[in-house]
Amino acid sequence: MPDSKAEEIVLCLHGDLAEVEPEWKAFERHCAGTALQSFDWITNCHRHLGALKGATPAIVFGRDRYGQLLFILPLAIVRRAPLRCLTWLGSNRCPCNAALLAEGFPDLVSAQRFARLWREIINRLRADRRFRFDWIDLRQMPEKVGTQRNPFVGLEGAIALSNTAIDDLPNPQSKMFEYLAAATIRGHFVTTVVRPFRRARRFLRSTAVWRLFRKAGLMAMSGEWR
Repeated sequence: MPDSKAEEIVLCLHGDLAEVEPEWKAFERHCAGTALQSFDWITNCHRHLGALKGATPAIVFGRDRYGQLLFILPLAIVRRAPLRCLTWLGSNRCPCNAALLAEGFPDLVSAQRFARLWREIINRLRADRRFRFDWIDLRQMPEKVGTQRNPFVGLEGAIALSNTAIDDLPNPQSKMFEYLAAATIRGHFVTTVVRPFRRARRFLRSTAVWRLFRKAGLMAMSGEWR
C-alpha cells in the first residue's frame, strides 16, 4: 500500500479493557504477536498486579481508512515517584513486550510513517487528561514481532540490550530493545539518570555472581534446594 494511503490511519484511545475485549480477541487470532500479548494474559497481569499499583490502561487502536485494524498498542500510565510514565501494560510480569500487528504491517505502514504516527500517538495521549505522562519507558521489546520487524526498533531512542541472558528471550536468535525517551523537561532529567543504572544492571547480569544467584533462585523455586 502506498504511504499516502497509510496517512489515513485513524487512532482510537481506550482506557477500559472490557470495551475492547471482543475486537482484541478477534484480532489476536490472525495478527503477528505472542501469547504474552493476548487479551487474557495482559488482563490478568493488570488485574492482579498493575491495577494494585494504580496503573491506567492506555490502549491505542490504529485502523486504515476502511476500518480494518492495523495494530494494537497495549500501553499504560504508571506513577513512579512524582512522575507519570508511559509504559507497556502488564510489563512488570512480561519478559517480552510488543504491539499486536496486522499481517504484512511493514508493507502497510513504512518505518518513516510509523515514526510520524508514533509522534501523533504521543500527542494524542498527552492531550487526554486520563493519559498524560512525563516520560516514556518501553522495555523488553523483541527485534521482531512474529516474522515482522518490530517498528519500535527503528525509532530514535531505541536502545539495543547487551548481555541479555539467552534463556530470558522468547526466541534464542532474537535481540531485545528498550525505548527510553523524554517527553518533558522533567522527563529529560529522568532519562539522564536512569540510563547509566540500566547499563550497570546489564553489566552485573553478565557476571558469575549474578548467574550463581539466579541459579540458586531457580533451584529454590523448583523445590530442589532444601
